[in-house]
Amino acid sequence: MKAEGGLHQRIWFAKAGRGTAQDIGISPTAEQHLINGSYSFSLAAFNPAGMDQKGATEEGKASSLYKGMGAQFGAQIWRMAFEATPGDYIFLESENHNLHAVGVITGPYRTPATSFDEGSLQREGIHAIPVRWIPIAHGQNVIQLGRLDYAVFRNVIEKEELVNLLLDLTRPYMSQGLYVPGEFDRPAKAAAPVPLKSAAEVIPPPPPPETFTTPLHISRDGGYLFEN
Repeated sequence: MKAEGGLHQRIWFAKAGRGTAQDIGISPTAEQHLINGSYSFSLAAFNPAGMDQKGATEEGKASSLYKGMGAQFGAQIWRMAFEATPGDYIFLESENHNLHAVGVITGPYRTPATSFDEGSLQREGIHAIPVRWIPIAHGQNVIQLGRLDYAVFRNVIEKEELVNLLLDLTRPYMSQGLYVPGEFDRPAKAAAPVPLKSAAEVIPPPPPPETFTTPLHISRDGGYLFEN
């Protein structure tokens, strides 16, 4: 897909947690993601290295943090490890219908920690990729995803109407340094997940824009209406 002059293989939509006890095993809050400079979630506890998607799906069921669930967890972890690519766009949803930030993936999936506790899940999650985030001001109630809300990390590149809407809503942010021409046109894909780089090695985020806000957006019965 061509976007803002660069090649982006995929566009991801990611769900942040709400900071409640029920969300501890899902994902840190949106604010924590921006502090971390990454996107992370938990759901199931295993290392997808060396697995294919089918094997990861089965392992996701076996190691789910939510008993009796996990049919999609392993596949989402596998996609983060092997399909998410530096240069891909990623949108962060903080609540249903709230668009919290837009970002670009800046590096490969990190190898998950072998141990974790409630505090580390709230701060870091188990599975993560580094992201350069730009917050979206006034992003409440700007988009409705319907069935997509059941996943915390999903590729939406084939949903043309949704992708065009996301890019229209966030075009001002792209012009403020989110995409650097040539930076990720030929990303090097790791053969297997590697540890997350240190903070000094990860591409630093630019200052967030201060004057741009998300355009007014109204959705009803699957139709999108908005004005810039």
